[in-house]
Order: sequence, then structure tokens, then C-alpha cells
Amino acid sequence: GGECVARGKSGGFAQPCVTPFQAKDEISSEGIEFKKIQQRFLDIPALRLPLRCLVSIAGVSGSGKTTLMELLAERLRGGDGFYGNVPSGGFSVLLERALGYGPRSTVATLSDSWREVRQAFANSREGRLRGLGPESFVAQPGKGACSVCDGMALDLDGLPCPFCGGLGLRDDLLDVRLRGKSLREWLVTPLVDLVGRLPHGGLLKSRVEKLCKLGMGPRSLSERGKNLSLGERGRIALARRLAGAKSIRPRLFLLDEPCLGLPQGEAEQVLSLLRELVTDGHSFWVIEHH
Repeated sequence: GGECVARGKSGGFAQPCVTPFQAKDEISSEGIEFKKIQQRFLDIPALRLPLRCLVSIAGVSGSGKTTLMELLAERLRGGDGFYGNVPSGGFSVLLERALGYGPRSTVATLSDSWREVRQAFANSREGRLRGLGPESFVAQPGKGACSVCDGMALDLDGLPCPFCGGLGLRDDLLDVRLRGKSLREWLVTPLVDLVGRLPHGGLLKSRVEKLCKLGMGPRSLSERGKNLSLGERGRIALARRLAGAKSIRPRLFLLDEPCLGLPQGEAEQVLSLLRELVTDGHSFWVIEHH
């Protein structure tokens, strides 16, 4: 169903749509081969996917990409229906059904950064003087929730709560300061500006750096989960896994359209990070429309 729009050497093309990626001379000899895959309209006698590579499974909507990946993930979990060894670090499935969110979800909670933020503010000079603990900053009734919206951050019309500014916490907690900035400022500052304030070497900085590299720089820690696209939730989940991924324990990642909704420049940034991680020994099987 495609159309040939150009033929010849790449140097003769006018404006390439994407920056060419110099692939390896040979695809990795390591891989996993799956036995016959047959479900709905999928009928694949056998399928071998290489490891230590960035592999794209592309196709139009409804062609069975997600169904195929879910079947592969099911077999990997069950440890049956395939030949080969899963990487020593295991595998992470970041497909649509695994990327849910709750009514109180934010970028901070979805990326597992909120735990570090709460601990940091509880350990601050002002936090210690007030006897605050990490649990004090939990947006739930009886703890740190805004008394008007009960931590939901929304009013009855579904708009940001005017009393807490859509942050879900009490004012006195939002005013606690750390490194010269209040918690309120930390939560609403774009990640690309926040990352420079974070101490080096910590897990929080590692997570925020990964989020920025994955095109989430304009978002803030307080951005609600319901406002995020599937691609953004997938990139947050990826950043959460990557912050702790070590090259000494290679891992296989199954991703669902990590570049969804990104402009060309930011999509290239995501691909650059994935390729960088491939050189560290990790593997990526990615669903894409492009």
C-alpha cells in the first residue's frame, strides 16, 4: 500500500524526513525466536527478534502491532513459546494497558519521583523544625490534602481547585522551602528548568534528566495524569525504568509508540537516547506508526 517517492543514493535526496541512522553492519546474533503466532488476523509461522538492538514494529492502525506485542509479552512472562534467553536484567512491558493512571496521578507520582520530593522537603531545615515527615506531604484526607478538594486538585466543575491551585496539598505545606524555592514552585516549574536545581548523583535528578531527554521537559511534576497522552505516559514509565537501569544488567523494553505526539526534533532526541542505551547492552522492541 506504499508509494515510492525517491530512488537512488541518499545524498541525492532533497530534504530527508529524518536524520539517517547508521545501522550496525550486522544485526546482533543474540535474539529470541517465537513459535507460531496465531490470533485474530495474525498468522505468523515463526518470528525472530534480535536483542541489543532498537527494533521497530511498524504498521497502520489496526494492523495488529499492539496485539502482537501483547502476545510476545505474555509468552515472555510465562517462559514458554519461544527459544532464546531473556536478558539478565529481565524485561519491562510498557504497552497501553500497562500505562494506567488514577485520579490523583501526576508526573511526579507516575515517574516515582514524588517519594524523593516528599523525603527531600521533610528533611529540609523548615521541614525538620515543623516536625514534618514524608507522609505529611501525601495528598489524602487526614494527611496533607487540601481541605477543600480532599487532594483531588479539582473543583466540582472539574477545573483546578482555586484554593490549592490544582496541586492537591494544604497551603502551609506548599509554602515549605527547599534550596530557596517553595514546594509550590518545585511542582509548577517546567522539568527542563527544575533539573538544574537538583543535587547531583541522586535518583530524583536521574529521573528528571531522563524525562527531559524523552521530550517531557515542558511538563511539570504537578501535571495531572489525565492531561497526558499515551505516548507521554509511556515515556514517563520508560524514564522510571531507565533511571535504575544498569548496563551490567541489560534489560529488554517493549514500548508502545514512545514518540507519539512529539515534533520531529524531540522525536530524534528520544531515538538518540534509545540508541545510546542500546550501546549499553539494552534492547528495545518498539511499536511505531512511522
